[in-house]
Amino acid sequence: MIKELKEAFQHSQHVPLQVVKKCQIYPGEGWHFLTNRSNHPLSAYEVLRPEFHLNPGNVVVAVGFKHAVGNDKKIASVKVRRADGLEFEIFTSDLKRFVQIVDLGYKT
Repeated sequence: MIKELKEAFQHSQHVPLQVVKKCQIYPGEGWHFLTNRSNHPLSAYEVLRPEFHLNPGNVVVAVGFKHAVGNDKKIASVKVRRADGLEFEIFTSDLKRFVQIVDLGYKT
């Protein structure tokens, strides 16, 4: 999906992404990231208040990439913004799990 996002960023500075699985924006130390949202006892993250929830069909906007520390070529995550301005990251390993690129009307 990184290849498709790079192509989409050549056409626009903001790439819409549609959420495909219920998830939540988890607050980290000075940054936020997307995680699963599950009440399962083995879940790594507790379920947060509803204002941090994203549901299938919600649209967020990718605004850039974050590179791995010490490696300017490897992309570690995608920077994303919700409609209310809350910014968070989606790790590259979680992209296909949580979101899909909204059809932009051109082939990537």
